[in-house]
Amino acid sequence: MNEIIHSKEYEEITDDKLRNLFHTGALQAPPSPWFTQNVLHRLPDRKRRVASFIEYALYIIGIIATVIYTTIYVINTLKSSVVTVNDVITYTILVALFVSLCYMVIAPFVRRDIQKA
Repeated sequence: MNEIIHSKEYEEITDDKLRNLFHTGALQAPPSPWFTQNVLHRLPDRKRRVASFIEYALYIIGIIATVIYTTIYVINTLKSSVVTVNDVITYTILVALFVSLCYMVIAPFVRRDIQKA
């Protein structure tokens, strides 16, 4: 058995030979010209599940909460007349949170429109 593993025939097998070996023995799917990407694009849109509605509701709640908290934070900062480094960091985090939440709401619709085009 040791002679079979280390024989010259197996040492000379390259990736191309292996690829050809697999393709010659593999079953090929029958051609089906009717099943194309155009058919997939013509299928009706999937029905939205309850989970996706809950997801979008939480995004909207997060956006509203971020806007309210940012407004309150800005008002308190203006009342104190002093802007600290901590305030700038907090503003940056709040803006990043707002932008990311808006992206999460808009991105699926944009991707869907791009895929349909």
